[in-house]
Amino acid sequence: MSDVSVGSAMSHFRNTRGPGAFVWKYLLAYSICMAIFTTVNFFLESYLMGSLSGDITETMEDPDAAMAYAGRNALYVLLILPISAIFVAVFEASALRRYTRFEGFSLKFGADELRLIVVYLCWVLTAFLTFLIVVIPVSLAATMMASAMTAVSGNLFVGAVVGLTLFALYVGGFIFYVWVLLRFSPASAMTIRDRKIVFLPARKITKGHVWSLLGAYFLTWLIGVAVMTVVYAAIFGYLGSELARSGSDLNLFDPVAMEGLMSNPVYIRVMTIASILTGPIYAIFHFAFLGIPAKVAVADKSWADNPDHARVFD
Repeated sequence: MSDVSVGSAMSHFRNTRGPGAFVWKYLLAYSICMAIFTTVNFFLESYLMGSLSGDITETMEDPDAAMAYAGRNALYVLLILPISAIFVAVFEASALRRYTRFEGFSLKFGADELRLIVVYLCWVLTAFLTFLIVVIPVSLAATMMASAMTAVSGNLFVGAVVGLTLFALYVGGFIFYVWVLLRFSPASAMTIRDRKIVFLPARKITKGHVWSLLGAYFLTWLIGVAVMTVVYAAIFGYLGSELARSGSDLNLFDPVAMEGLMSNPVYIRVMTIASILTGPIYAIFHFAFLGIPAKVAVADKSWADNPDHARVFD
């Protein structure tokens, strides 16, 4: 069984076995469903949020208009969050069944997907608690240091020390936050692997693999950013040229012009093409990201029901 490394985690998406054509089916289904989701989101947002033409500052200064807008915004969030969670859970469960149980392609909403949604809730709670653990001490330290600076105003040395100390605290807090996320990252993969909700035990199998996970996630993210930067530069460059050719007014600082742009046939045509092109790209990177923690899950030596699956990744 191979050890977990940056390279093996990053390339794990290429090392699955089972019924053929999984990746192509996954990419196609992901792209189609993402296009549907994007369309539903667009019309849902347009219907609930309504028109914001004119000066948005004036709109928000009207108490009744602001309250109505806040209510529609809250309803939109309440509707889109569960839809998003279901979309993500369905595709993550499909990919993780492939990675950890070597099953063929399937999309469904059942026990696996419900367990993943519970894991997502655990993630939200963990992220919130970690945020509090980081923010409260740093905020207290910032308050005390601000008082110290006030007492010795004009002392450049003290100001420099206080500034550097606060910077170090913020960096340390961010590192701790990332460390917590990495330690629990295999939770979803272990949940699908074991067919039960797993969260806290995930930290045990990441012991000794944090640097490998960090490197794999960072490099995969960096490649994704580079690819999407090129893709979107081409898309918006093409959009700009098509709008200029059609004589459309593109003023990013004019809410009325931007609202009109959303209904412009040229804009709709270009963005439809863009969604078709970017769907498979998002899908493959999502699939690759899921392979990173899945590698740790299948290489877990303490896995009681391990049928020696990890041997196939050597």
